[in-house]
Amino acid sequence: MRSVRAGSLVLVLLAVVCVAAVCGNDAAQGATDRSSGVSAIRLTRRIPAQVRKICAATQRHVRIHVVCPPLVPAGGVVTDPGLSYSNTYRQETDFYAMTFNNGEIRGKLHWIVGAGTAARVQRHVLSSRYWDYKGPVQRLGNVRSAGRDVALYRLPENPAGGLFGSHVVAMTRVGRLVFFASVHGYGQEAQRADIAMLIAIADRRA
Repeated sequence: MRSVRAGSLVLVLLAVVCVAAVCGNDAAQGATDRSSGVSAIRLTRRIPAQVRKICAATQRHVRIHVVCPPLVPAGGVVTDPGLSYSNTYRQETDFYAMTFNNGEIRGKLHWIVGAGTAARVQRHVLSSRYWDYKGPVQRLGNVRSAGRDVALYRLPENPAGGLFGSHVVAMTRVGRLVFFASVHGYGQEAQRADIAMLIAIADRRA
């Protein structure tokens, strides 16, 4: 992943605030998501049973190790299998994405975590190849957080962007895999939540 470019100072400060205000706490305030009626993002280490269930189901379909997120948005997840589920591909067992509260559910926040080889992540997260509606992906830059290089990408607004429409996705490499995490929204506080979740996953995998 490329180094921090000029003009990325705001993103570097973002990561510092993340470490101080989010990553070390059991729960933290975050961004407003008006579309779902969620007033603020809070992160918790109390992992819902449905999340663990989907992690276990995902592992049965891929060769790579599935890291169940140790830090997730508070407020719970819906159990409807059409709204919280994993994306895996029969012929591509080196990629997975787990999505929770998919869509606009009153009082719930949509969030996604996953991992794969760099090529798979490029294809299934950053490419518009499979999107019904196309739109540009913008690389916001790199930040350094908890000793890790994190790349931030802004996906286009819904209905473009596929599963990741109206999201910023945080990514970091651990060994041969690229891990990613994202909550709905473009704001800086949402990005702090992305980074905090990602670092918790990467640290568990390392």
